Amino acid sequence: MNHKRIHDQIIDRAKLRGLRKLELNTYDTHHIIPKCLGGTNDSNNLVLLTYKEHALIHLLLCYIYPEHNGILLAYIMMSGSNKYNISTIANLKNKNNKIASQKIVSEETKNKISKTLMGHIMTEKNRLNIITAKTGCKSWNSGIKCSAEYKKKLSDSHKGHIVSPETRAKLSLRNKGRIFTDEHKKKLSESKIGSKPDITKITCNHCNTTVANWIIKLYHGPLATRGNYKCKITGNWS
Repeated sequence: MNHKRIHDQIIDRAKLRGLRKLELNTYDTHHIIPKCLGGTNDSNNLVLLTYKEHALIHLLLCYIYPEHNGILLAYIMMSGSNKYNISTIANLKNKNNKIASQKIVSEETKNKISKTLMGHIMTEKNRLNIITAKTGCKSWNSGIKCSAEYKKKLSDSHKGHIVSPETRAKLSLRNKGRIFTDEHKKKLSESKIGSKPDITKITCNHCNTTVANWIIKLYHGPLATRGNYKCKITGNWS
């Protein structure tokens, strides 16, 4: 049996699938070149695998690198014991995932988590560390073409989404005091060059207010898309 060929076929199939989590019910993130063999956390060394694929890949790696203790340890840690077969590992992980998804978190616990994160402001040092770490790294979805089906899933997931005033307040609190570097401001400015809103004046059929076309689409009438705002006819426009 050519273990290397089977290993490469599974990885190639997963690469074509990309890092799109919506297409998998259960998944693990796998390092194509294992970290114990010098692999990195770069996006081009990561791939999403189903639990069964992940278990099989680690078993195949044990055959490909029979003398490497790190490879064997990774498989043993995944299985809990080297006597478990691939189906057993996958079934256990699927069962554990199902239990976790059905776990009910109490309101008290939710409030504790929310309170811990509320008002958290990232220091400039932390921001610079993140920027430095990501400099030169390619985006995980760079060069990946999304299928029409995947685009529709994304579109459907955002349809009718309304941001509540409470969420807006939280976002505002999180961004309060945030300082943009000159370089970041320049990038924001450059990204908007050539992009102008439609300022054609239109009169709203509901409240007879004359405003720019883009404002009509966002805030006026029953089809307004921005938050819970509507025009005078619905009672929320001021």
